[in-house]
Amino acid sequence: MGAVTTYVGATEAARMLGVAKPTLYAYVSRGMLRRETAVDGRTSLYAREDVERLAARGRRRQAPERPTIDVQVSSAITHLHDERVTYRGHDVADLATSCSYEQIAELLLTGVLPPSSEPWAVDRGALERCRKVVDAAGGRDALLACGRPYVGHYRGPLLAYGLDVEKRRVGFEPRPPGVVFASRRYPGAPVEPLTAGGFRPVLRNRSWTLLLGRPNRLPAPCSAADLARSPSPPAPEASS
Repeated sequence: MGAVTTYVGATEAARMLGVAKPTLYAYVSRGMLRRETAVDGRTSLYAREDVERLAARGRRRQAPERPTIDVQVSSAITHLHDERVTYRGHDVADLATSCSYEQIAELLLTGVLPPSSEPWAVDRGALERCRKVVDAAGGRDALLACGRPYVGHYRGPLLAYGLDVEKRRVGFEPRPPGVVFASRRYPGAPVEPLTAGGFRPVLRNRSWTLLLGRPNRLPAPCSAADLARSPSPPAPEASS
């Protein structure tokens, strides 16, 4: 009877070699280590004797320690397994074949995968109030002259539509000079985006608070008049 080959998984093989999994995979791609596939067709296996032989080669060299580029990154969204990638615990390949764009976006943003695919509806009330703020501030061109527009992640497409600009023009981490359209996704939710120093509120209505980074290039009478005219939600708090 021939010798029986013992196999180990990727985690154990990497431990025996004293490397991270990306380095283990690099050994395979360079032909330094053979990889077999388990009966499930997905799990990688490595012959123990091959791993031990490679580990012994490394020990014989006794090379001095050098800086390494091996890193292990932990993410609340993405996890790299031996043979697959998951988003928030869901296999990416399964998501791509069984879920809509809206479902996957909701999963990434909220951590919950909706059971059904429903197209996102445009909040036409918020869109109309956004346009009113823009008009009260002197119009689209006047606002864009003040700098890049910023908004919370959930409102990005809506603001781009309201300002008639490409979505990539809209930012999410305010830096002055710029124009911040702060709002709540739903009643009681935090105001987004949070703004650091250098911004001050100039216009408000039921859905939006408009903040400008200094220097403020809008006409002061226009800003003050609308601010006094419109009841508003609390202004967003500055983050440290």
